[in-house]
Amino acid sequence: MAYITDSSDSGPNGIVVVDLASGASWRRLHDHPSTKAEPLSTYRPSVEGRPFLERPADGAPKPLSMGSDGIAISADGSRLHYCPLASRRWYSVATDALADRDLTEDLVAATVADEGDKGGGSDGLETDDSGRIRIRGRDRPARDGPAPASTGLSRRPGRRPGPGRARAGSRRR
Repeated sequence: MAYITDSSDSGPNGIVVVDLASGASWRRLHDHPSTKAEPLSTYRPSVEGRPFLERPADGAPKPLSMGSDGIAISADGSRLHYCPLASRRWYSVATDALADRDLTEDLVAATVADEGDKGGGSDGLETDDSGRIRIRGRDRPARDGPAPASTGLSRRPGRRPGPGRARAGSRRR
């Protein structure tokens, strides 16, 4: 199976599942809240302390409102991690539920887990063999300079940050 985020700033977001053996594909989590950008009233994306804006050819600049974008699969293949680009949250969903075409959308959605705050807006996700997920950051104060390759957030999915549970790989001032 392959999984693709269906990103949009104006239409419904979701996850596209592709059966590589048959070539068949189908959509899951269609317009599900976990695939959508956070409302602009609660989150305004920024890069290096400056507003992250779309600049349409036919209009004025506006804050980015892109939904599901970042994607990574767990080391054991049981969970698909994803996040909207314009959001501080990241989520996971059971891959067996995504792959089962007989399940209703509600049953698939019941396997979605809110994995918590990813430390700012970002879309770069990767997992390692030990089950940790790394999240690339872009919401940084200008004084920190260009965003590093990773926020350094390295934790096992499903565990909430707490003392000793999240490690910062970059200096915070």
